Amino acid sequence: MNTINNSAIYFRIGITMLLCLMGVIFQKNKIISYFQMVWIVILTCFNTQSADWLANFDIYQSSYQYNGFFGWLMDTAINKLNFNFYLFNGILSFCSLLIIFFIILRIAIKPNFVLSLWMIFPLIDNIVQKRYFWAFGIVTLALYLLFYMRNKKLSFIYYELLILLANSIHNSYVVFFVLPIFLWLSRKQQIIITSIVICLGIILRSRLLFVANGLLTGLDSKTTLYLGNVSHSPFLAILIWGIWQFTQCLIVYILYRKQDIDYRNIFIATNIFFLMLIPLYAFDPVFMRCFRPMLVFNYILISNKLVIVKKSGSNLINKKVFISSIIYVMLIILTFYMFDCSSRTSLGFDQMVKTIYANNSLLN
Repeated sequence: MNTINNSAIYFRIGITMLLCLMGVIFQKNKIISYFQMVWIVILTCFNTQSADWLANFDIYQSSYQYNGFFGWLMDTAINKLNFNFYLFNGILSFCSLLIIFFIILRIAIKPNFVLSLWMIFPLIDNIVQKRYFWAFGIVTLALYLLFYMRNKKLSFIYYELLILLANSIHNSYVVFFVLPIFLWLSRKQQIIITSIVICLGIILRSRLLFVANGLLTGLDSKTTLYLGNVSHSPFLAILIWGIWQFTQCLIVYILYRKQDIDYRNIFIATNIFFLMLIPLYAFDPVFMRCFRPMLVFNYILISNKLVIVKKSGSNLINKKVFISSIIYVMLIILTFYMFDCSSRTSLGFDQMVKTIYANNSLLN
C-alpha cells in the first residue's frame, strides 16, 4: 500500500466533491462532462489497492481454476499477453466505463447530474468490487438494449446473451436472466408475484439456503457464503434496506406514472422486479449490488425530469419533481454513508474510501 499524507488524500476527495457540485450546477456543460469522466477513469482504472484487492488478485492468479469465457479471458491475458493484474483490471474497468458513459451521454438530457450521482454512489463500491464491475458495463448494455431496442425479439436474444456473458464473470448477475419474463406480465401480475416473493422470503428466510442450493446447482459455496448466516437483526435489516429499495421504486413511479412515454411502464416494472431482493437483506446488504446497474437508469430518469420551464419571465421547475429529486439525492448520499463510511454497516471510511484515494498509480 502506498503511503501518502492525509492532506493529499483529502485534496483528491475534494476534487471529487467539486466535480459533483459542478455537475449539479452545470448539468449539460460538455467540458464538465469531460472532467467528470476523466476523473472517474483515473480513480477506477488506475487503482492499485482496495478492500477487496487481494481477493480479486488471487482470482486472477488462479485463472486456471476457472472455465468458460472468464477463464479463457484471464488465461489469455496472463499467458499470451503477459498482463499483470494492474493492467488487466485497468483495461476491463475502462471497457466497462466506456459502455456506461456511452449510454449516459446517449439518453441523459443532463449527463453531468447523472455522473455526479455516480461519483457519490456507487463509484467507490465499483472500484472495490473489481470482478463485479468488469461485468457491470455488459449488464448495463443489456438493459439498454432491452429497454430501448425496438425489435423486442432481437433485444431479448441480445439481452440474454449479454447476461450469460456477464454471469460467467460474476454470478451475482444470475437474477437478471428472468427480468424479461417479468416485464411481459401485466402490472397486476407483477405486483402479486413480487408481494408473494417478499412475504414468502421473509417468512421462510431460514430455508432460503436450502432452496438456493437446489435451484443454483454448482454455486453451493456462493450461496453458503451469502445465505449461510442471518443478520443479527434480520427484521431491522429488512426494514432499513427494504425502505431503501421501495423508495427507489416509489420515486420513479411518482415521476413517471402519468407520463405518456413508450418506456414508462418498463422502468417502473423493472424497479418493482428488484423489490424481490428485500428478503435477502436479512442476510447481507451486499445483495443490493444486484440492483446497482439499474441505478444508472434511475439516475437518468431523475435527471431527465429536471426540466426548467420559462413562464412569465421566470424559470420554474415542477414542485413534485424538485422535491422528489432532493429526496433522491439525499437517499444516494445516505447510501454512500451506509456502504462506504459507516463502520457499523461497512468496513468504514478509512478502508473503503481513503484507501482508494491513497493508492493510484497515475496520481502517486
